[in-house]
Amino acid sequence: HPALTMGSRSRSRSRSKRSASSSSSSESKSEIVHFDWREGLVLNSRYEVKKLLGDGTFGRVLLANDSTRVGEEVAIKVIRDKKSYIEDAQFEAAVLQQIKKED
Repeated sequence: HPALTMGSRSRSRSRSKRSASSSSSSESKSEIVHFDWREGLVLNSRYEVKKLLGDGTFGRVLLANDSTRVGEEVAIKVIRDKKSYIEDAQFEAAVLQQIKKED
């Protein structure tokens, strides 16, 4: 199963961006491979997947129950196994952690 690890980015955000035309022309929707999930699948011995919330080029979002917090649902973003997407997701996670810390 894919995993998302936290880390800092050493390169600037502007260098990591690609133009929309170059990324869309290099991959068609039929070539996009996503995480294979099923209802009841347990992730990290904690999250029980209920349903798919959405798919995109970057990855997919799943709705799950958090077994450590009875009755609490969470959205889990599963990033495709592509280096640039993983790096962007790590940057996004770091930004979200900073927001949470300062909130």
